[in-house]
Amino acid sequence: MYQTFLPNGTWNWSDTNFWIDAWVYIDDTDALQNQAEFSLGIRCIKEFYGTKTVVGKAFSTPLTVVSPLNVWTRVWTEVGCSTETSLVEAVVRFKQPTLGQDSTDHGAVYVDDLTFGIY
Repeated sequence: MYQTFLPNGTWNWSDTNFWIDAWVYIDDTDALQNQAEFSLGIRCIKEFYGTKTVVGKAFSTPLTVVSPLNVWTRVWTEVGCSTETSLVEAVVRFKQPTLGQDSTDHGAVYVDDLTFGIY
């Protein structure tokens, strides 16, 4: 899942650093299994005549099967976008490498107080 952001006149892309931050909880009743991962990210994208190219990105250290259970954990990352960036995406990612209904890569992650900003 992602949300796209465009410049709004109060800031521009030159030397702009973006951050994303949230509190995450994995309950032991549906812990992450096998290769499932959760992370937050930011993608700096250059849009040019209908094509989109990622020109910068950063993702948090992923939560995995060995991550703590039943505690709120802070997850965050930051990235500096170059001047060729035309839009930014804030990303909430649940990665399931083995796809399909019978995949053993599963689990539940609860997210609270998700914040995205610039500095």
